Amino acid sequence: MKNTKKGLMILAASAALSGSAFAGIGKDLEPRDFTIEVRATEQPIAMGDLSYPLRAAERGREGSCDLTLIVSETGQVLEAEQVTCSSGSFKRAATSFHKSLEFAPTAEPTVRTVTIDWTTD
Repeated sequence: MKNTKKGLMILAASAALSGSAFAGIGKDLEPRDFTIEVRATEQPIAMGDLSYPLRAAERGREGSCDLTLIVSETGQVLEAEQVTCSSGSFKRAATSFHKSLEFAPTAEPTVRTVTIDWTTD
């Protein structure tokens, strides 16, 4: 596993939660900056939206998920064979996100490993 991590591609996205992200919660919360980092053994050619779970963000909680994905010859994710996350809210975000991933076509189905880290700045 150590050798696999050396070849990881890093895709990073950073955004700031705006005050409107907390509308309707009934609390006076300050907007927080956050970073979501996606690392994969092979770089996806397409990714959908990935968000920071609202409850975790408002509490300043950070989290991570490790996903093992079965990918078809056409590059579509067939299933998440294993999803291990630090909490349920991050697991829900990762499970929704992995369905949007697309990888380069290959000669046969493959296994891809994806790690997602959510951190507050």
